[in-house]
Amino acid sequence: MAGYKFIRPDEVEESDTPQDPDQPPLFFWFFFPLAGGIAAWEASTGGGRATYFFRIDASQPEASIAKLTNGLALVHFRREPVYLSDTSLAQQKEFHRYAIGARKLADLRALRTAFIGRAMHTDVEKWTAQMDVVLGKTASASLP
Repeated sequence: MAGYKFIRPDEVEESDTPQDPDQPPLFFWFFFPLAGGIAAWEASTGGGRATYFFRIDASQPEASIAKLTNGLALVHFRREPVYLSDTSLAQQKEFHRYAIGARKLADLRALRTAFIGRAMHTDVEKWTAQMDVVLGKTASASLP
């Protein structure tokens, strides 16, 4: 499952500059449903890169991913509101508005609740190891 959006002028990072200056930069994202009620999310931006993992309803992956996308849209697909702790959101001035949103907006709360971890794109070995940890934690957490 995939989507895209135009990057607003106030969201443009230096590395997001379009090849054609007459065209606005685009942001693409991809969800990959995985076994065990997990979805992996990848996005194309010029900033940091990571794979984000979320719990989904395996019987309704499309509906679950649509709900995750709604939550991401509320924060303009920024990553910090997804992975930062409630305390960090509340204490860091630049993220305080997301702390308020996480309390008041059901789709943002659901997104943060569904988040189970991320694997940074540093190199293949580190990414794979981080992915194994995130997915391993999820598998063991679901055991009785």
